[in-house]
Amino acid sequence: MEVNKQLKPTSTALLVLCFSATLAQNNQLRSSGLAGRYTPFKNMSNTWKPVDIKWLNNDLENQFWLLDEPQQKLWNLIKINPEKWSLSPLGDQGGGFYVVAVFGNQVLWFNDIEDGYNISNYNEYGVISDYFSNQNELHHSVNYLYSLLQDGV
Repeated sequence: MEVNKQLKPTSTALLVLCFSATLAQNNQLRSSGLAGRYTPFKNMSNTWKPVDIKWLNNDLENQFWLLDEPQQKLWNLIKINPEKWSLSPLGDQGGGFYVVAVFGNQVLWFNDIEDGYNISNYNEYGVISDYFSNQNELHHSVNYLYSLLQDGV
């Protein structure tokens, strides 16, 4: 087996630079936009505010680039423009939760109380059936869905 040992420093440097910039931007948004703003549901007070759609769209864009090409293709098939779905009573205070992808009878949604992406079932469009408090990044959830497809589940 012959291995290509030729490195392309400009390509590698560009990739590292882009990845570092994406992480730095995401960390900056989190520190200015989320840190200290969200508290666990049991401790919610008048200081909690629903996630800003601009922040969510930026997070979706940044996390897209953390996916490998096959997972990017899956994401492009299942994603929707973020829309609020109800999940009573936990989502009532924020007007629901943003669903960002639909596939079969499941949705991928952002829990802005716990600051993470979750996968839940739904029986009626616009209504999330199950509450989860995972604090997953989007790319972790998409990778999980991709692995389910690969395993034939």
